[in-house]
Amino acid sequence: MKFARVVLTAVISTCSLVAVSQPAHAVAEPTFVVDPNLTATDQTNATQIRTAITKAATEYGYTGFTAVIYAPTSAGATWAYNEVSNISCSLGSAASMLSGTAAADPFLGRCMVFKAVAISYPNVAKDTESVAHHEMFHLAQASRGGLRAMGAHFDDMRWMYEGTAEVAGYQPQITDKKHTQDELIALMRVDAVKTSSSLTQVSNAWVDESILLVSDARYRTNAMYARSYLAAYYLTTISTKDKVMNNYFAEAGRVGDHVAAFSTTFGMTVSEYDAKFTAWLNAWTAPTTTTTSTTTTSTTTTTSTTVAPKLAPTVSTKKAATLKAVAVFGKMTVPSGATVTAVVASSAKAICRVIGATVKGIKKGTCRVAITVKTKTGAKTTRTVAVPVVA
Repeated sequence: MKFARVVLTAVISTCSLVAVSQPAHAVAEPTFVVDPNLTATDQTNATQIRTAITKAATEYGYTGFTAVIYAPTSAGATWAYNEVSNISCSLGSAASMLSGTAAADPFLGRCMVFKAVAISYPNVAKDTESVAHHEMFHLAQASRGGLRAMGAHFDDMRWMYEGTAEVAGYQPQITDKKHTQDELIALMRVDAVKTSSSLTQVSNAWVDESILLVSDARYRTNAMYARSYLAAYYLTTISTKDKVMNNYFAEAGRVGDHVAAFSTTFGMTVSEYDAKFTAWLNAWTAPTTTTTSTTTTSTTTTTSTTVAPKLAPTVSTKKAATLKAVAVFGKMTVPSGATVTAVVASSAKAICRVIGATVKGIKKGTCRVAITVKTKTGAKTTRTVAVPVVA
């Protein structure tokens, strides 16, 4: 998987099959091969990446692979390409490694590569740990699928491979309470609904650049990953997570046909599921949470009901949202007397602008603003918050 250069950065996987034997499983942690030419900054990033990979490998119980971490230079990418070639694990060209951030092999489970850079993409809730879990699950797919060849119709089911890897990648965000599931759905839905293409078309778009999917090519990759993630997530809600994350890959490995394995595992065709998923995605709205509190005194009893919506504040070309509302949506605490300021991210300056204590849309898209909350004591907290701008 590699991060493509788009307005909203997303993840792409490029893996190829090499006929080699099943890897041996290590006892403690993966084998790490680190570029000897890392700078001090690279080394800091590499340490964070190694820690995240080890944690993910431990969680999935699969450590029999080599992780290559390389400098973010042309020489580093070439070095990494040669290293994975030495263990018969092709993950694309040196050029693809230089342009990407991470890649893993979902077929043989032998290796993954990471460029030694800081990984933080709040607009798609990505950090080093989430990318490591995504790549680690690609290797788990290989392990659960019996490490057999791609088999029939793999290109028609890439949504399943990338979508489940995204489910795995976002799980730490939920576990660590950085995001709720509903917040992730709302965030991913912004890009997912940019295309009405079928899941098969989305899958084929990974290998066929002529499949446009979206009217604005800048959002193509994001739409692919967002739609695949939501399709895999929704499948866990109408089936079981074990079937989605484990049984399907075992069946695909057993029969060698990825499309047929879907029907056998879930009792419906991909087209039948696609129709259910599309209906759910189009109808989905963020739920509201109702809490009731009761206060009793010596003379009166007062009951109040508070409805706390999880929807993002409405931002459009005609309607502005307060910076405080955006901060609260971003799970920031705004105490009484605090001041809230914001700066629009460079990637979103064509999407929105800050006007006084509000943010207003310029055109439809995702507005990313760095919100700073300063308390009366002078303490500051800054966080980047992504808010959809509607038409």
